Amino acid sequence: AVSNHIALVTSRPDRAREWLGTSDVTTFDLPESVGGRFSIWSNGSLALRIALGPEIIDQFREGAAEMDAHFETEPLETNLPVRLALIDYWNRNALAASMRVLLAYSRRLRLLPAYLQQLEMESNGKSVSPEGKPLPGATAPALWGGEGSVGQHSYHQWLHQGTEAVPTEFILATDPKTDLAGRTALTAHALAQAEVLANGRVIEEVQAEESDLTAEIAAQKVHAGNRPSTFLYTQDFGPASLGALIALFEHRVFISGKLWQINSFDQWGVERGKTMAGKIKQVLTTAQTADDPITANLSHDLKLG
Repeated sequence: AVSNHIALVTSRPDRAREWLGTSDVTTFDLPESVGGRFSIWSNGSLALRIALGPEIIDQFREGAAEMDAHFETEPLETNLPVRLALIDYWNRNALAASMRVLLAYSRRLRLLPAYLQQLEMESNGKSVSPEGKPLPGATAPALWGGEGSVGQHSYHQWLHQGTEAVPTEFILATDPKTDLAGRTALTAHALAQAEVLANGRVIEEVQAEESDLTAEIAAQKVHAGNRPSTFLYTQDFGPASLGALIALFEHRVFISGKLWQINSFDQWGVERGKTMAGKIKQVLTTAQTADDPITANLSHDLKLG
């Protein structure tokens, strides 16, 4: 019996039942007003509740609820989402930084930058106000990054000595179940990276520490420093901490959107891409021709039907 094995989470239960071929199935509502990037607190997380168990998800939600209360009641000067949003605004509009790098010093948060790319750039990647007017300044920066201890062997070099200063965000979330030596090493690496970005390394320091270097090599070891970063940390990372962290970023996106004078809860660019994809599917499988000449040429070469 299908109804004993399937539950539907949908904003269109009628269409879902039609697709499934039966009306005898449990459905959970997902209002169309709930965007996908904000849906983890909704029935959309049913699969997580089943997979991880209600106890884990309840802790996750409790952490988010604590952050919600903090955001609602904490004075502005100590309100964490507000402070981070103000830093984002400063970095983007005062320092003209077109990107932000997120470094997760936690194996379990290695995919967080990808999650936040959708949350931040889909929400605040806009250039027109809700009133339909062009915005006077820049809005959301590009966000990228990854696991901090992995990035140290690749793009951290660019962060430290590249030709532009990129705001960097460290998130240190150590696992209390990990051995002390491992947690100490991870913490030391995160703090070291942040300190080098901030303070750099002057030529006198290089020469004092490595007096046998030639002038050419010594000059290459200089770090400019004065590169902005923020540092978030918890020493007891678990479901509640993760819930608080995601809620923190959601409120931060909302406040940033207000500062940039945009609506963070639509995604017209995403919708336009989906609409065009539907039209091009017809071009690829029929005798139709695309209106755009470049797309027409490419689709002709890529014909599937």
